Amino acid sequence: MSDVIITAIIAATASTAVQLISANAKKREMDAKLAARDQRQIDTLENLTRKMESVEKRLDQHNGYAEKFARASTDIALIKKDIEYLKGSGKC
Repeated sequence: MSDVIITAIIAATASTAVQLISANAKKREMDAKLAARDQRQIDTLENLTRKMESVEKRLDQHNGYAEKFARASTDIALIKKDIEYLKGSGKC
């Protein structure tokens, strides 16, 4: 083989090796970026889930108070009716 052909084969082999190494490095870099992005998304979702659970807990507590207030309002209305009845019958 002539020196020109051997040099071309060596250059092509070296160029291909450099391209493979470069592509592999870029792939690893991209995989690391994607993994970091995925982890940030997971962390964000977990944080949002915790916040929603906290909001739901507060709403449950608030709803409990709303129910108690509704019962108290009903009781007050019944007491007012009883007072009006007693005033009308002259017993008060």
